[in-house]
Amino acid sequence: MPCEDTSSSISVRIDKDERLIDYHYEKMTCGKPVGGGKNYLERCAGGEIEKVAELSFDDALKDCRPRSKEDEFLLYLEWKAVREALRQYLGMAPDADSDSYKIAEIISGQEETRIEMIIFPPDELPPIVPCHDQKR
Repeated sequence: MPCEDTSSSISVRIDKDERLIDYHYEKMTCGKPVGGGKNYLERCAGGEIEKVAELSFDDALKDCRPRSKEDEFLLYLEWKAVREALRQYLGMAPDADSDSYKIAEIISGQEETRIEMIIFPPDELPPIVPCHDQKR
């Protein structure tokens, strides 16, 4: 997000079987996409939303393999936005830094549900846990 626009929104679509269809994550003022490309969407599309909501950032890093610190930061923003939208929708316990993620609207239809969320992104990435410190 190179410009000063820090507010963003995400629209998450879920099918009637509670599987992720897709999402659109963008800056609110200019509509430019936010994220690390389509890798994370491809990783999550079709997945059960509860499992997608429980994916760790370390798993996202392993699966998407960002090429730079900027790509890593954009992936984090994308991962966190999807995670928060789904966790709030499911009524799961919030993360410690969830205050800047607000569901604005949930639209339910016969075939799909759409979650609209407004986001104020974090200032920095969370610490990366070294492999030897991760639970196995």
